[in-house]
Amino acid sequence: MLSRTITRCKLLGSVKESLALRLRPIHTTAIVQKVRKNENKDKKVDAAMHHAAQVASKNEFVSGALKEMDDCDKILEDELGKRFSFRIDTRIYEDILVPTNEKELARLGNIARISVKERTVSINMSQSPTLIKEAKLALQKSGAVASAVQQEGVCLYIQVPRMSRERREQLATDAEKIVFNQYKDELNKIFAKWDKKATASLKTNDERVYTRTQLLDLKKVREAKAHGVVKAKAAEHLREVI
Repeated sequence: MLSRTITRCKLLGSVKESLALRLRPIHTTAIVQKVRKNENKDKKVDAAMHHAAQVASKNEFVSGALKEMDDCDKILEDELGKRFSFRIDTRIYEDILVPTNEKELARLGNIARISVKERTVSINMSQSPTLIKEAKLALQKSGAVASAVQQEGVCLYIQVPRMSRERREQLATDAEKIVFNQYKDELNKIFAKWDKKATASLKTNDERVYTRTQLLDLKKVREAKAHGVVKAKAAEHLREVI
């Protein structure tokens, strides 16, 4: 009798343990924890953005930097839209900067005629033939070209591959490595510009240190926000059905 009771208790214990595992709260799963972590990160970024806006309303240097960074955000969104389009967008090539001498740069779209036929991009350099070497090099360094740049006379040709899974993954990687890094470079220039202005204009060291700290915080939070935008756009691009 005693042995039957012990066996029954063991069985009940096993059933309870199994039910406990099945009914374990879902919030302990890795996926939900990751989602919550991202949500908390987004809240921190939003809070920091709100704080920056408050500081900007009282500090002309932070306000000036904030406006220029807003313009950078618009450029970033436009650049991501061009890069992640399934159609061949000539703006990708038109906006590439080509050195015309030691100090000056020109948009490729201003020194060449760019057209698309089927999956071939044609860049006619007849109006600036002396810059064809620089244009070819700028295209190769831009990250916007997936295949070799061919030259025939004063024309450059780019064969655009079809949007395979591998190509989409490469675009996602390039967006983070190239586009995001270019965005960070622009933020660094804005920070340096307004920090220099504040250093020259403010009278006390405390004011200069405070402004520099606020400008640095603003730069960091804009980088964090932009990085999230880039990753979200890349993930969306990979999910889209061609």
